[in-house]
Amino acid sequence: MVCHVKPFPCTSCDKGFYKAKALQKHLLSHQLREAQEKDPDKLLHCDQCDKKFRLLRQLRVHQAGHRLEKTPLKCHTCERTFTSTSALRCHEVSHADVKPFMCDICGKGFARKKSLQEHQTIHTGARPYTCPTCGKKFSTTSNLRVHKRSHSEERPFKCSECNKAFKCKMGLLQHRVVHSGEKPFMCQTCGLSFVCLKAFSSTTTLRTHEKSHTAAKEFSCSTCGKAFHLRHLYLYHLRQHTGERPHVCTICHKGFLLPSQLKRHKLLHTGIKPHKCEQCGKEFKTNLRVHKRSHSEERPFKCSECNKAFKCKMGLLQHRVVHSGEKPFMCQTCGLSFGLKVVVQLHPDFSGLI
Repeated sequence: MVCHVKPFPCTSCDKGFYKAKALQKHLLSHQLREAQEKDPDKLLHCDQCDKKFRLLRQLRVHQAGHRLEKTPLKCHTCERTFTSTSALRCHEVSHADVKPFMCDICGKGFARKKSLQEHQTIHTGARPYTCPTCGKKFSTTSNLRVHKRSHSEERPFKCSECNKAFKCKMGLLQHRVVHSGEKPFMCQTCGLSFVCLKAFSSTTTLRTHEKSHTAAKEFSCSTCGKAFHLRHLYLYHLRQHTGERPHVCTICHKGFLLPSQLKRHKLLHTGIKPHKCEQCGKEFKTNLRVHKRSHSEERPFKCSECNKAFKCKMGLLQHRVVHSGEKPFMCQTCGLSFGLKVVVQLHPDFSGLI
């Protein structure tokens, strides 16, 4: 039986090492950190911007980002860009047909051993990487690294259009569509069947979405039986039954299921409208993607019964009652039912909805 116990643990953090030499090298990083905290001038400065770094390798990776802006290293298959040739080569393996590392539970194959190890945490639920600040656990080092930025003001990913900065690369990619409006990757399943007609700004989010049509839903709610293909969606759903609202507004103390809901809510207190329409100048608190359709003929939401198209999803949902005959909105005063909420509100005897 192979022993995985690391006999040389670090007394300053939870890391362990197989060799004493590796531990000694690691301890130097703690000594360097302490020295830099006492004297910030010992931090390494980037000669092209005002950023500072603790380690030389961090500075080199950052400087590679400046070089990337001039001569980007692109993957010929998916056009994803990288800061080093080694990172590009490592990524290109993911496009190879040969996937020698197989998961012994579900049979899925991977081009790299590390990818297999990260995948296996889905089955085991293991989260071996702990945040030293809040104790939250993660299944991968990359997820932990991104999470650590939530405890700092570090926002390394900047938009070249408006200089807005983000804590992770995905945040920047999602923000860019505000400027370009481009969403080149269409889900063929939704698009053909008119289920949701979702378009995506990256192949990663498209692949994740496509799993909702094909992947087995292994996460099942014991309360209502609803199943999910992604663990985080399942966990969000459970909060609807428990009433848990972990994301609390510091101003009015209202709680929310998701951090994105809290972020939108805070705009009510600040009055800030960060999204401005370039055509008419109108400002919005939330994404102005739906508003932009008022300046175009785009109508992405089509009725499967009569092919009538709408600019927003709510328009389609309200239209469907024409075919179904459903009247879910009742006037509490006279008992009359209506297919649309707006009709109840215009009803002379309106006094609320049930």
